[in-house]
Amino acid sequence: MFDTRFDPMDQINLMQENVLDCLGSAVENTLSSVRGAAAFQRGIDQLDRLSVFKADHVYAPLSADPLAREYVAHLDEQLLDLMARIDVLRTHVELGLEVGSDNAEGMADSLLALVRQLRISFGREAALIPVYAAWQERAPLYTAPPRELQLAGVHL
Repeated sequence: MFDTRFDPMDQINLMQENVLDCLGSAVENTLSSVRGAAAFQRGIDQLDRLSVFKADHVYAPLSADPLAREYVAHLDEQLLDLMARIDVLRTHVELGLEVGSDNAEGMADSLLALVRQLRISFGREAALIPVYAAWQERAPLYTAPPRELQLAGVHL
């Protein structure tokens, strides 16, 4: 018999890989090219979906759990400065693309720094994996498919 439980951590790992792959493609193709700019936008769109997904499927249930709440709050506090740097770097690149900036070198540096900061953030958030696993053992089994699949009418 197959285990059909939906594991948000697996989905998060896939989404994180996709973000980094898209942004890596933007680096390889340069932001000044159509292909590079499109890859950057795909990566940012995926990052936005990832943020919402983590909030809905990991942070919300863990924050509601009295045993995990303090740990999640502590991790959030640790990530606050990092997330602010990510937002600044992201905004710098987005605005540069929007206005057609001729500062390609500065935007490329910001993009590389953004990728580095995201890798650090993803690594730090990996500390939630054992916390989430312990929560799953205490909570009812989570068998619902992701919201995107529910909306598409897919049943696991």
